[in-house]
Amino acid sequence: MGRIAGLEGCDAHLTERAERLAERIRSQRFHIAVLGEFKRGKSTLVNALIGKSVLPSGSLPLTSVATEVHIGPPHVAVIFDDGREIAIGPEAIKRYATEEGNPSNHLGVRRVEVGVDTSFGVGGLVLVDTPGVASIHEHNTAAAHDALLDSDAAVVVLSADSPLSESERELLRQLHERESQVFLVINKADHLSRHDLDQVRRFVAGQVSRIFGTTIEPYCVSAKAALERLPGRSPEVASEFRSFREHLDRFVRSDLDGARRSAAIGELRRLAGDLATSLQIEEAALAMDLQTLTDRLDRFGSAAIEGHRLLAEDRMVLDHEVGQLSTSIGRELAEGGARAAQAAAPRLAAMASELQVRHLDTGLRECIEQLVTEGFDPVWRAAQSHAEHEWNDLAERFAQRIENRVAKLRAIADRLFDVQLVAPHVSGVAGQRQRFSYLFLHVEGPNAVIGRIARIALPPALVRRRGLQRAQRKLVEEFDKHAGRARYDLTERLRSAEGTFVRERVLEFEEVQISISAAASRAKEAVDLAVDLREERRRFMDDSKEIIEEVAGL
Repeated sequence: MGRIAGLEGCDAHLTERAERLAERIRSQRFHIAVLGEFKRGKSTLVNALIGKSVLPSGSLPLTSVATEVHIGPPHVAVIFDDGREIAIGPEAIKRYATEEGNPSNHLGVRRVEVGVDTSFGVGGLVLVDTPGVASIHEHNTAAAHDALLDSDAAVVVLSADSPLSESERELLRQLHERESQVFLVINKADHLSRHDLDQVRRFVAGQVSRIFGTTIEPYCVSAKAALERLPGRSPEVASEFRSFREHLDRFVRSDLDGARRSAAIGELRRLAGDLATSLQIEEAALAMDLQTLTDRLDRFGSAAIEGHRLLAEDRMVLDHEVGQLSTSIGRELAEGGARAAQAAAPRLAAMASELQVRHLDTGLRECIEQLVTEGFDPVWRAAQSHAEHEWNDLAERFAQRIENRVAKLRAIADRLFDVQLVAPHVSGVAGQRQRFSYLFLHVEGPNAVIGRIARIALPPALVRRRGLQRAQRKLVEEFDKHAGRARYDLTERLRSAEGTFVRERVLEFEEVQISISAAASRAKEAVDLAVDLREERRRFMDDSKEIIEEVAGL
């Protein structure tokens, strides 16, 4: 792996990626990004993990640029975009790292590094405190995204009082696509009762399982109480922070080498694949005269523009098809729910006849919940199966269209530059999973007291008849409500799957186009070079091929 930095002759993007990776390998650093929206308590959580109030924290969107906490000798340094580096005191961190001290990052700070001597973690570990995603400040979101791309693992911080926004879902989708190790934290957990916190935990776990296709149990913590070493409102919350800290520390100490190697090899292989395509095009283009190369590069550019236009049409078609599928599934759920409600009505009447009048309301509510759960389950399972089957068909057709676009673009490059590019692997459709949960709410209206008095004053038979009538209406409403919730749920899943799938396929097209165009453009610049310089370029290309062979053997 020591040779990966030797890609200076590649395009700037490949070179920058290689240099970042080489520096991480040389320094034996492992970056864990602490990510989430603003006001989630990310800085406080980092402080609590290391056991010291090192990073500025507060109630406003505070962090302006990524602040790296390096486990090791104490120091504080500011690295600017122009490469300058200055040493500062801990008290000056606010001046460079916060929105208050450095609004819109007008000082041009790339990052702030803080060395901390702590019992947490091991040397080489870097905790990256990031600005909030979906911040009102656009540069904050951009800085957080850059930190995500440079991370080997991530801690995603949610808030118990407003868990899992759409921007946080998108953040988790990106981490899933990068196959990152993810730890999930629900902060400010002591703001909720145990019952409400359990509901939030189940909700978050269910949503996250949809994205990752596996279970990631969230830790419910209070970073502020942990930092201040206070018991907080809940001993269970304090215990969960300790469990989270121990789990993260254990991962760092036990799994760090394997995770670091896996992350490095994954990025190396991606670099090698991009480099191989680039070299083939450049090598072929170097053999052409300038006019021929210019002409072929123009023709490839025209083909890429046409490919983008057709790609946009493909996306519109898929979006329309997904909309139609969502409508069809919604109709299926509504009709199935209505049939199930009709079938359950006689059972409700039979169950009501066995209830005592004084327990009628409570008993009928329990009967309704039982009947809805039993009756809607088959409808829900059938709708899921239908959605899964239809989505797979849509995704496969879209994937085939994109594969055809990519293949056509590569074939044009093959023909224009006289090379045979290796077609990339097209991954299969990733299923989006979710556990559907039933939700029954009972809110007493203003007539509840009158109703209780009436049950005492009216004849039992009349009370029972009126109670059953209300229950039957409620039964229909509950089936209809759950059909609506299920429709929303499946629609969201379909749109999520569509977004992820389209991004992956479009990125594939973009990468092929950029790689081929960049390689041919470099060759065009080199055509008029002196013979000795062209030979030097060929030696570089030979060295690069050796690098690719080494990576293939990892």
